[in-house]
Amino acid sequence: MPNLKTTLSNLDPGFLRIVADFWGIEEKIPITNLVKNLMEAMTDDSQFDEMWETLPNQARQAWLELSKKNGKISWSDFIRHYGDINEIGQGKIERERKYLKKGTTTEYLWYRGLLFRAFFKDKGEPQEFAYLPDEFILLLKKSIPPTVSTASPGKPFHFSYAPKLVAANDHILDHACTLLAALRAGLDAEKSCHFNIPVHFLIELLKSADIVDEAHQPKTGETKRFLETGRAQGLLQLFICWEKSETINELFLIPEIKCEGKWKNQPKTARENLLKMVKEIPIQEWWDLDAFIADVRQQQPDFLRPSGDYDSWIIRNRSSGEYLRGFANWEQVEGRFIRHIITQ
Repeated sequence: MPNLKTTLSNLDPGFLRIVADFWGIEEKIPITNLVKNLMEAMTDDSQFDEMWETLPNQARQAWLELSKKNGKISWSDFIRHYGDINEIGQGKIERERKYLKKGTTTEYLWYRGLLFRAFFKDKGEPQEFAYLPDEFILLLKKSIPPTVSTASPGKPFHFSYAPKLVAANDHILDHACTLLAALRAGLDAEKSCHFNIPVHFLIELLKSADIVDEAHQPKTGETKRFLETGRAQGLLQLFICWEKSETINELFLIPEIKCEGKWKNQPKTARENLLKMVKEIPIQEWWDLDAFIADVRQQQPDFLRPSGDYDSWIIRNRSSGEYLRGFANWEQVEGRFIRHIITQ
């Protein structure tokens, strides 16, 4: 994260004086000395501890959450939990002293210089974040006992009955062989191949594995090598190609929703984000999918949309025709995406 000096130096002078007022710094100090005096006050151990003790519970919770996330959280996610800032002009802020009135938790931290916002690159894309400067993160670690939970998202699932087990399988290899034969024979794959997975998904997967070309024709050498590979190695090959694919877009394969328009998502990034969370689940243990989805919604809701944009994607519910815009429809889109990836 940017350090405190860089952060404060980039603030508007009028706003800087508002922050200084909360930290007990005289109003008459020249602006050239204000950053230096603020830095000394904000990084003083006793003043920091006193500030921490006087924070309201919600503001303290926000700080703890930021510290758990290495000092930054996407701005859209932060204000969804802690409220937005009422954007008004600097003159009106000073004239009406809005910062002294009760507002959101975000405003409480913002006007005291305890929270900042900036654009940082995340997976190559610029994204706006709420953040804490480096000095605050260090002071928090020194002053506050560690509270970071290492618990996996979700919780174990305890059966009250004998479950019907559905074993994992490698049937996709047999389906791939059947599909390659159909493509080689010039048949209509969608009509001649009846699998429990979409045919167009399997075609894209074989394209990603460089086994078929853009015209959906099997490549002779690559097809021969794939069919001669052992089943375990062949399954691993397809998994790795799926994991790294830029063209397979699971969001567009979910049967309950329909994606419309020319907007673009980042399927590889979404897949990587979800698989990272799945890998935190303990092995050899039944896990509650509903609880897992609920924890993802709470801890990393923007995994599918790094920019936190819940309004510009045009997505409909296929059965009702209803537009699924806004965070209120997270379960209808992101929740279904998670279920689709894990169960389908």
